[in-house]
Amino acid sequence: MQLQLFKSKPLVKNLKFRKKDYSVKRVSFSLSKQFIQKWHYAGTCGNASILKLGLFDKNDQFCGVAIWNYPAVGCSRYFGLGVKEVLALSRLAIHPLVPKNAASYLIGQSIRLIKKTYSWIKQLVTYADTRCGHTGTIYKATNWEYLGRTVPYYAWIDSENKTVSCYSNGKKRNYKQMDALYKRIGPYTKHRFGYKI
Repeated sequence: MQLQLFKSKPLVKNLKFRKKDYSVKRVSFSLSKQFIQKWHYAGTCGNASILKLGLFDKNDQFCGVAIWNYPAVGCSRYFGLGVKEVLALSRLAIHPLVPKNAASYLIGQSIRLIKKTYSWIKQLVTYADTRCGHTGTIYKATNWEYLGRTVPYYAWIDSENKTVSCYSNGKKRNYKQMDALYKRIGPYTKHRFGYKI
């Protein structure tokens, strides 16, 4: 089956969301990355991921994605858990013409699958980036617990205003190296949300 990245016209914007018109299933990293590059504000995603779930409409068009990873060690310690006991929702993107509530549905289905398949996971975490004006409305609406703000961070952008990772070929560049190559912006913070399994 060849999947479509909304090449044909999707359902009319703001049409009431009906669960029966949508399904959630695992997708490849390649397909996830394509969608993120086109529809997520960051335009990028890491190469490592544990779970990639796609949202499909009744015409089997790929119209949303949720990517889950094991977070950094510091995040797991924040919850007093081991590295493999926490999953982070690192990317969530929905096509802009998909009806409202699609994101909530995708998150809900993701959590159900994680509970069923990943019995060792005890905690979920995600973030809303103040750099982009996000406050985490979708997480509040889906019963995530607000856990305050993270410590401030800086970001770097290239000549096309795209965010650039400090990781390259398995190595991490320091601030001085990044400043020599890209424009530093910030500092910013992120709103942290948790969901106990």
